[in-house]
Amino acid sequence: MRNVLLTTDEIGFRIKEARKAKGFAQGEFAEMIGKSVRTLQKYETGDISMPLDVLNDIAIKLDMSITDLSTELQPGVQIETLADVFSTIFALDKAQGINMEIAPVTTNDNKKVTAIYFEPATWEYKENMIVNDFLNEYIFYRDSLNAGTMPAEIYKAWSEKALIAADENILRKKVAE
Repeated sequence: MRNVLLTTDEIGFRIKEARKAKGFAQGEFAEMIGKSVRTLQKYETGDISMPLDVLNDIAIKLDMSITDLSTELQPGVQIETLADVFSTIFALDKAQGINMEIAPVTTNDNKKVTAIYFEPATWEYKENMIVNDFLNEYIFYRDSLNAGTMPAEIYKAWSEKALIAADENILRKKVAE
């Protein structure tokens, strides 16, 4: 799971919903944070972004944290460096129920590559079947998106659904041999 920064619109929506839940009228709340009603309206609709000190003040007045107002916990990992990639490979190797193989492979166009693969037919782990099925779906959705035959919204909806479904499958660490 990772925290994802929300858009200005989404932050504004959260502020509006939290303000209403606390029973504050716009005028009352605008006065509490030292802003005009029009400025508060613009914050809540996402028309303007707010300085961090204003967001902090709003969070305090709503008994929330800035993180609660501005981020959302989503499944997935954030990969920004090769160390993140390597850490993911190490984590996969340690997970019980995942039996990945790494091997040299020749592609259809005779390129030599190294591949990580999950072969569900030869392993007893149901997780490998799930990973294999996901990878086949991923290839279809990714290639369709890249070819322009699938709208980005459909790809995004599928990827979110896949992550949420996979989040229910808890993996255990392999027992040291």
